[in-house]
Amino acid sequence: MHAHEVKRAFIFCSDPRVKLRKAVEQQLVLPGERVIALSWLGGPIALSNREILPSDFAFIMNQISFLRRKFPTTTEINPVGHKCGYYENVSAESVNIERMEEDLVKAAFMIMATFDGIRSVPYYAHDIDGNGHDFDFKELTAANI
Repeated sequence: MHAHEVKRAFIFCSDPRVKLRKAVEQQLVLPGERVIALSWLGGPIALSNREILPSDFAFIMNQISFLRRKFPTTTEINPVGHKCGYYENVSAESVNIERMEEDLVKAAFMIMATFDGIRSVPYYAHDIDGNGHDFDFKELTAANI
């Protein structure tokens, strides 16, 4: 692999109160691996809520399309979620962790169905200490939600 080649990307929330980028880099990125971080408020939420958040969905899909054109060596795009306040844009009711995990699996399926040759592994970041700094990542599949 060339030094500039990127194989994986992660989509996650950019809320500065939640240190997801640091946790992803420490726990999910392999030593010496170069990855792309796609990060904005709400992260991958719109990928599984297309009807409710159509402009956000289009933005994310455009970002992924651009990534694929500029980094054609990318073979994996992974949505990472957490207990995110952006869900207030999806539902007036409180959204539970099970729903969030289900949405991440749906987001992964959306990525794989739309972009040929891409693998997608969804992760849910459980906030261990309650302050948004320490996380335990759960790899999700349709079977474990």
